[in-house]
Amino acid sequence: MSINIPARTTRTATTSIPWAPRAASRSRTGSRRRPRRAFSLIEVLLVVAIVMIAGVVTVPMMARSFEGSRLRMSTRALVRMHRWARSRAVLEQRALRLEIDPETGRMQILTGRSAPEDDDPRSTAVRRVRSVEEGIDIAEVRVGDDPAVEDGPVRIRYTPGGRCDSFSVILRDSEGHEMTVAVDGVAGKAVIE
Repeated sequence: MSINIPARTTRTATTSIPWAPRAASRSRTGSRRRPRRAFSLIEVLLVVAIVMIAGVVTVPMMARSFEGSRLRMSTRALVRMHRWARSRAVLEQRALRLEIDPETGRMQILTGRSAPEDDDPRSTAVRRVRSVEEGIDIAEVRVGDDPAVEDGPVRIRYTPGGRCDSFSVILRDSEGHEMTVAVDGVAGKAVIE
């Protein structure tokens, strides 16, 4: 009896490694194609156009926001000056004055050796000075029930007991937006409207 054993054929194992780089494929003509690694000119121009449109839309909004931030910063500076004057008058047990000059936009806290009603510049010392931001105007200052002061600095008195003259100040930016700071003289509370 004879058994036929087929001849051995050699097989090559083909393994596929997913992370292995692929060989450049050949086109019909036999030349190699390079893999795509860059952006086309149209894609670059499209991105540039989108960025420019976004810039045109957002820049005016940012400029308005910046104007508003200057108005808010000036309002906060006025409130800080009021709080500082009130707290220093109580802590030091002496009369102080907050002087607001609508013409220059300057706010300063004055202390003196004499009574706060004394306007002699030799008897006063400047304790703290602030100015409103550029582009912001002090439109109106009212002390108590008096009408708005038209020219010259306005003085608000602070007593050692923590009281001050009730006052309100209107701040206005170049676009006509306004913020009002109203201070109650007895409680010392500042309200921003």
